[in-house]
Amino acid sequence: MAVLNNAQEEQLRDIGMHLQKLRQQQSISIEEVSAKTCIRLRMLKALEEGKLDELPEPIYIQGFIRRYGDFLGLDGNALAKTFSTDYPPVEFDAQAILGNTTAKKPEVEIYEPNLIEESSAQPEIDTLASPPPAKPIRPYLAYIILGVAALVGLVYAINKPRTLESATQKQQPVTQPVSASPVTSTPKPLDAANISKSPTVSPT
Repeated sequence: MAVLNNAQEEQLRDIGMHLQKLRQQQSISIEEVSAKTCIRLRMLKALEEGKLDELPEPIYIQGFIRRYGDFLGLDGNALAKTFSTDYPPVEFDAQAILGNTTAKKPEVEIYEPNLIEESSAQPEIDTLASPPPAKPIRPYLAYIILGVAALVGLVYAINKPRTLESATQKQQPVTQPVSASPVTSTPKPLDAANISKSPTVSPT
């Protein structure tokens, strides 16, 4: 719980009221402010509504004011200095701090160049990752390939019968018929002595 004097309480209520008014003019929800500034929703509501018993020490309140002001497009440091942690507090001048209440959030200006750089860098990543486009096949190249294929097929068709004939000749060995030589028996000559010794038959 914050321990504040009367002057600090009055200044804090004025600051919270002006921050709430500026937030509503920019159509920003308090939940969005809490998410962007990392300030608890309960603390933001207490700051806007002037519920001093729910706020922490003055040094922390000053930090909340600075972050809240920066988010709404104000000079957060100057706004935070109007709520001093010392006695007496600095006089709060709403017109000098808030200025134009229709000012846009600085985060749009801060993050817009980053978004543009990311979107412009994205195509470079895509072009590096994507493969180069394939070149179309020229017509004459297709004709050359078809001609070579036809020539190879013709040579194969011509040589195929010859290879078959040579293969069959190797498989079947040539057998020559064996001619049987005729056996000739030569008549034995009669012995003249035997003829002379043979008895002769005389006629009667």
